[in-house]
Amino acid sequence: FIEKAQLLNQMKDAFRLPDEPNRIEAYDISNIGGALAVGTMAVFTKTESDKDEYRKFKIKTVKGANDIAMMKEILKRRFSHREWLKPDLIFVDGGVAQLNTAKEVIAESDLKIPVIAFAKGLQNVFTSSLRKPMALKRLPERIKNFIVQIKDEVHRFSIAYHRKLRSK
Repeated sequence: FIEKAQLLNQMKDAFRLPDEPNRIEAYDISNIGGALAVGTMAVFTKTESDKDEYRKFKIKTVKGANDIAMMKEILKRRFSHREWLKPDLIFVDGGVAQLNTAKEVIAESDLKIPVIAFAKGLQNVFTSSLRKPMALKRLPERIKNFIVQIKDEVHRFSIAYHRKLRSK
């Protein structure tokens, strides 16, 4: 319990978050050349995955391989559900473009939610609260491991959903 509390406090400080995150949502896109494109949302309450809160999205409006437009679609659809709990922090799989897309959708939804984007290779994380990317290796070990856990979990969920649709 103490380690989890320390992790959330470290995240608050490292990413200059307004509060320690309680509900964290992570988003990923999965497709092959735009075919059977899907997006997923994995949810962490404090530091534990909350599988009952996970959501799947079939991409409906984007044709072809355009991960940024797909991310925009699933985030807009997610934030149209005012009945769902509001996250304290959002992770998006991708780089600066996905970060900016998430910030745009959040602003259009009249919300203020910090965003962290992790690019392929996980060299850097980009945040809405800092001007420059942060090298993952410079973060405390707990934060680094938690970011990798979040990335791996949302990616696993996204790939599993995409494979399920492909197998049909």
